[in-house]
Amino acid sequence: MVLNHLLTYHEKRARLEKVNMVVGAFFTQVGHYLLAYLSTHDPQQKDLGAELKFDGKWDDSKFEQLRMRLRSYTFSFQTNEETLKGLHEFLQKNRAFLLRLLENPNVLEHKSFSNLLLASFHLCEELQSRNTFSDLPVTDHQHLAIDIKRVYKLLVMEWLLYINHLRKNYPYFFSHAMRTNPFDEDASPIVVD
Repeated sequence: MVLNHLLTYHEKRARLEKVNMVVGAFFTQVGHYLLAYLSTHDPQQKDLGAELKFDGKWDDSKFEQLRMRLRSYTFSFQTNEETLKGLHEFLQKNRAFLLRLLENPNVLEHKSFSNLLLASFHLCEELQSRNTFSDLPVTDHQHLAIDIKRVYKLLVMEWLLYINHLRKNYPYFFSHAMRTNPFDEDASPIVVD
């Protein structure tokens, strides 16, 4: 019985590690750019950016406290023809990648990440179904803003989990993530100290 428990534990850890590799691929290919794009067009970016400037001194409790605070945060995104077109082009370019991630059976083990992928894919479909982004009625802008804010919130919450995972397991990736934080206006990949 103990041996069975140990094997189950090790199998679960191995599956979790595979999921974290998929999450890492997502943030490398899509997530980091999407965070930067959405935050750039967030009218309240300064407030959110101040919350999301993490450093090497953060621990599990600090990350969890921030995630708890952000659950009630109202995410914003300024929709207009230009921002919608840019988002549409980026998501269309990465549509096949998102589909491949959705097909990965390991993703089902991670509910918050699979919710993020589904929300992202839904947003991609919504944007794709419009012939143009000019002269959209206010009601459609509001509808698209809801879909975008859903992705934005899920993306930030998942990003915090991923950053904390890097902090605990891959300090060299965590160092790069600190230096390229899309919410830090002063972030630079160049190591200065």
